[in-house]
Amino acid sequence: MENKMSIFLYFFVCCSFILVECQSSPCDSSPCLNDAVCIAQFNSTFVCSCMPNYTGRFCETAIDRPCLSSPCQNGGLCASAGDSFNCICLPGYSGLYCENSKYCNQTTCLNGGLCLESNETSISCWCINGYYGDTY
Repeated sequence: MENKMSIFLYFFVCCSFILVECQSSPCDSSPCLNDAVCIAQFNSTFVCSCMPNYTGRFCETAIDRPCLSSPCQNGGLCASAGDSFNCICLPGYSGLYCENSKYCNQTTCLNGGLCLESNETSISCWCINGYYGDTY
């Protein structure tokens, strides 16, 4: 019985000295910025998962996305150019935002006349047979 008791005591004494060291998470200090999500990694490291408009180790750098607001009108395609943008307009449209129509309003020319726009400010009417009139 004494051998069994000494084995039990030895096991108990040895096991009682095993220490488990608890460490805090590297995300406890909230190192990620701009609403980014901190993801704890091994070896007390972390990775920040940034929101769409931010980049960098801590998501500290804003990414300028001028096309995010869809500034181009009438089906124009927005192309980022640094912190600015250019609108690539569909045929028949012009202007910074493709806001100018190169096609005349149907009521501009009477009696079925064809309205033509030679530039953004000058239009003229081509009359069908049997009609005549001044050009605009």
